[in-house]
Amino acid sequence: MDYIFNRELSEAERMAKLNTNMHRGNHQSATSRMSDLIEKVKRDVTYGFALPVSKSIIKFIEEAMVQPCGLASQFTLTKTGLQVLKDRLTHDLSFAITLFDASVNMRCNLSAYPAMIYGFCLLRLIHYIVALQLKYPNESILISKYDFSDAYRRMCHSALAAAQTIRVVGEIAYIML
Repeated sequence: MDYIFNRELSEAERMAKLNTNMHRGNHQSATSRMSDLIEKVKRDVTYGFALPVSKSIIKFIEEAMVQPCGLASQFTLTKTGLQVLKDRLTHDLSFAITLFDASVNMRCNLSAYPAMIYGFCLLRLIHYIVALQLKYPNESILISKYDFSDAYRRMCHSALAAAQTIRVVGEIAYIML
């Protein structure tokens, strides 16, 4: 899958963004907790979401861009229903430091992608359960939940999109597959 942009960066703009992001590094939420960050990026490699390469080769990758990452804390439920805090690795494609409209997200032509609707799931689910209960009043209604939060990681990036979605931690660059 390619990124479809409204505007491509000139080579000078791309190199300025690349050099600035490499010099600036990741967000403070990640750099202040390096051991947690390293654990999360190693997990991405283990699951095949990222390819580790030496940071020194980034400038030789055609169209390469580096995007900062961070760690976001959020609540999750354990199997017993206990609410616990966990960290999620973020990859900031909205970050723009050199030009206002240089980020991947700002340049994407959203009208070129198919529409996706995420909202109103609970409302639709409740309506469906009520309809099932009316149709089958004496039957148990079983339901399961699947976590699709990593679904975006299952999409295959084109080589160009992967080159524009590089994360750097220490001396290792991670090309996001």
